[in-house]
Amino acid sequence: MGKNLVIKVGGSLMYKNGLVLNSEVLTMIKDWYKRNRDRYDLIVFVVGGGKLSREVGNIVKGYIRNINDVHSVNMELTQTNAYILKGFLGDKNIFNPETLGEAYEFLMHGVGVMVSGGLRHGWSTDMDAVVFADILGSKKVHKLSDIEGLYTSDPKLDPKAKLISDITWEKYRKMFKITNRNDEHTPNLHIPISVECALFSENKGISFWVSGGKTLQARKKLESVLESGTHLHN
Repeated sequence: MGKNLVIKVGGSLMYKNGLVLNSEVLTMIKDWYKRNRDRYDLIVFVVGGGKLSREVGNIVKGYIRNINDVHSVNMELTQTNAYILKGFLGDKNIFNPETLGEAYEFLMHGVGVMVSGGLRHGWSTDMDAVVFADILGSKKVHKLSDIEGLYTSDPKLDPKAKLISDITWEKYRKMFKITNRNDEHTPNLHIPISVECALFSENKGISFWVSGGKTLQARKKLESVLESGTHLHN
């Protein structure tokens, strides 16, 4: 395998103040991309739904009773965010898959750049990212979010909350009461790494670096942020 990198861009980073594009963060990603594109054989960005998904989801769920249909709407909006990121990066050679099959075929070539949203109903975009990493034989996923990492409690509610720099998947599961019996995806569930993704990652021995938030705002360069937050691993 060549030198590969999988980055999950949380949908929370795509917008600010409602649905205004977060041009500062997107510019940081673009600047990193320009500096580092040639260092990798293959770069994969997976983009979440964030505020766009939540707001539209809240609108339609008042009219759509089937939760699976609501999730389908949310998933399509992650693809919208993926197209926005691709357009912002400004590279016409970036590939946007529309199906898992297309993504798999592209990744098997081992060269290029792919930007994707969610591709399977019932999965979180965290899950898409870790499955892509598994296909590539990579043991690491970087997740950028609006938080600096995993905390002992919600830092927005608890001023004494402390950043956890290192945690095993086993301890993570205990913290969020995750068992093998609750591996179904719940759209817009507020948890650092989705349930099904945590279980899959632990089983496959794939680690996650969760970072971003104030650290991203302060350091400005993505290189110094990617492994600055919380390392989740076996």
